Amino acid sequence: MRVLWIAQNGGNYRHEGLERSGGWIGAMQDKLMAENADIDLGIVFLSDRDGEELREGRVTYMPVLFPECKWRRRYPFRNLTLESPSEDVRIARLIKRKADSFNPDIIHVWGSENNIASVIPLLNKPFAVHIQGLATLFSIAYFPPGFSKADLKAASPLWKPSGLVKRLLRADDYSRYLSFLRQAERERRIAAYVKNWIGRTDWDREAVRALSPGSKYFHCEEVMRSDFEGENWSYHFEGTLNLQSNIGPQWYKGVDMVLRTAALLKEKGVPVHWRVNGIHSRQKMAGYISRKLGIVPGDVGVEFCGRTQAEGIKEGLLACDAYVHPSYAENSSNAIAEAMMLGVPTIAQRVGGNPTMLKDGSGVLVEAGHPELMASAIMEMRDRATAEGYSVRARDVAGSRQDGQRTAKELLHIYETVLKGQ
Repeated sequence: MRVLWIAQNGGNYRHEGLERSGGWIGAMQDKLMAENADIDLGIVFLSDRDGEELREGRVTYMPVLFPECKWRRRYPFRNLTLESPSEDVRIARLIKRKADSFNPDIIHVWGSENNIASVIPLLNKPFAVHIQGLATLFSIAYFPPGFSKADLKAASPLWKPSGLVKRLLRADDYSRYLSFLRQAERERRIAAYVKNWIGRTDWDREAVRALSPGSKYFHCEEVMRSDFEGENWSYHFEGTLNLQSNIGPQWYKGVDMVLRTAALLKEKGVPVHWRVNGIHSRQKMAGYISRKLGIVPGDVGVEFCGRTQAEGIKEGLLACDAYVHPSYAENSSNAIAEAMMLGVPTIAQRVGGNPTMLKDGSGVLVEAGHPELMASAIMEMRDRATAEGYSVRARDVAGSRQDGQRTAKELLHIYETVLKGQ
């Protein structure tokens, strides 16, 4: 079977200094190829550098050089997603050309909201779309309680030279919000062309029913990085609650919830050290939210640690007393999955796919936007029996969910079913 993946990430592609992150797409690639000897896999992905097509074993890597990516990489707004309709058309044509050259039996598109999804209306082979985030629904929860798009502008005001320059370059938070809305619009547009979806939570199952009535939904778990296998968390509370959160720099990821909850814990006389990976202390968004709430991170035990490598995240998880996921919008959080694999007691807001992730009492779910409930759940983790109970159940659920061999078989079965249904 010839299978073509169209993805933002080139899986395990490595060539002359151009190396993709691998991540969970690379992990899925390894498992799928190990479990299915008759698959010939092609991976098409956008590249911002000159990269040659490469064949390794039964895998063909096909980077698509998009000139604007290469140019923008040299400037401060290099991370801005390419979102204009004209760029969508050009990206779609470039990807379609690669797809035709591979001549697959089936195509697997990773994501419905990013620019690679623009190729979907052009596909003339059976295909399925793998749900990642769903921008259409995430956009509804983009702002934390008490915040609005006016705060995006205020965080980088035009009367400051830096704010004006960033607005002109479309590199401030307000511009990124507009870009996110365009992603949601693209997702709604291409959903009409999708007959087959691949998801993994009750939330994304219900979401595609609304986005794409009459389409088919297939359940398939993700394969996580091996970095988080082989070690188990153990109870070690010693007076100060050590907490960890691994979140991105988006406004809906819950920086306000971290600060509000930490402030409440301080009021209750509970000492905490709360490491937040993925947010830098100099980030304008974090600074603005802190000033608006009147909460200084260091005064309430919060440390913004910036981007952290997998090993550092793992060490922090094993050393903390609980993992706290404060985001207002999630599908299946890799951060939650990684914490559960290690058996770390986990607390999250009751949003999106979190109830599926923390099923069967494997973690604590609190109603969204209530820091007092989050603080109460955190304080419960001081009790050994409570924390260890959640730890055991987290490992049990994660062990079943993150079975790479079974997931690879599920994915192959999906491909076969889609092909039979065409």
